[in-house]
Amino acid sequence: LVCTMALLFWDTMPLLVAALTLITLPHQSAAQSSISTRRVNPGILKRFTFPRISTLQNPHHYEHLSHRCEKSVQWRPAQWQRGQRRGSLTKMQALTFTAADIEDLRIRYESADVDGDSWLNKEELRNVLECTETFCLNRHWLPMEQVEAIMAQYDKEGLGRIGFDQFVQLAGDQQLLEGKLDEYLEAFQGIDKDDSGFIDVQEMSAFLETLGSSKSEIEALFEQGDFNDDQKIDFTEFLGLVRARSLDLQAILKYLALSSIPEPDKNDVRAMEVAPQAGVVNLIHGKGEFDAIVRDLGRPLMLMIGFQWCRPCKGFARKYERLAEEFKDVTFLKVFGEENEDTKALVKAMQVKSSPVFYLFDASGTLISEFKGANEERFRTNVQQFLTNAATSR
Repeated sequence: LVCTMALLFWDTMPLLVAALTLITLPHQSAAQSSISTRRVNPGILKRFTFPRISTLQNPHHYEHLSHRCEKSVQWRPAQWQRGQRRGSLTKMQALTFTAADIEDLRIRYESADVDGDSWLNKEELRNVLECTETFCLNRHWLPMEQVEAIMAQYDKEGLGRIGFDQFVQLAGDQQLLEGKLDEYLEAFQGIDKDDSGFIDVQEMSAFLETLGSSKSEIEALFEQGDFNDDQKIDFTEFLGLVRARSLDLQAILKYLALSSIPEPDKNDVRAMEVAPQAGVVNLIHGKGEFDAIVRDLGRPLMLMIGFQWCRPCKGFARKYERLAEEFKDVTFLKVFGEENEDTKALVKAMQVKSSPVFYLFDASGTLISEFKGANEERFRTNVQQFLTNAATSR
């Protein structure tokens, strides 16, 4: 009898388990409603996974990763601040990004974790550093010594791996590549004037001098980017400079856009709406406004043309304001060349080749001198010489 009952119980156990599951399922669903879940699209994983790894040619591999990510991407927002688990976020990190940013970083992290151990080793970190959100090249281009240096920066315990907390910190430090392949190609080809597929020292100098970089800065930048010491920078080395924030991708694209500006309209004559003030820097917003000021003001003018991405321009801003207070006999104007189509037209009309650049006009609107660079001593000498000559000729 005992044996018979035991056999009956064994045969009916699956039915009992199924019944208990149906009874408890609604309660489990309610209990889990506070957990943020997201199913990772296998297509996104394949896009993030480096092409060298995708040579497995096995779509089930990505499905496997997707199911693994579906589990590991679940976490309670309350744990972000408590920091009670390896994959959670600290309070400071949570404030650095929006919830959507964190979710995107989570997906990118999980996609890079190819072996599924919830950590990123050096090879996995190298893969994610070499890719943007939309493209990967088909070969390694970031030197392993750079990867190891980055790993050491965030791997405080010396384990040879980083967790999600460290990955978020890494992203907050702008260590990840962002942008589209077309943008990088456009920027690279814009500097590579001879279409050789490489950027040489002359091409790099011709471009960076227009942004106010010195010869020594350009040489140091070129040496940093030329990984293999062949005296030229290929596309992968160019990506390395952008990833290291030594070159600003958006600044390059904005500058290249200036070359497509149409010729300014010589018949565009406007009235001066508000007379610029002496002793301060007057910001103007286009060629039409500048032409009206030159025509109607009737006093000496100093025009500074700069760009928002130009570091020397930013560094000289305060000095330019102090000089405006000092030389009240000269009206100081300033324009950002990339602000709009009319400011771009002014840049083209003045044939700007580098920044910052300064133009000094007399009271009749005649250009007296032009000088480049954020050099306060040279600036002061030019203005003082002009004022001395003007006083002598009276």
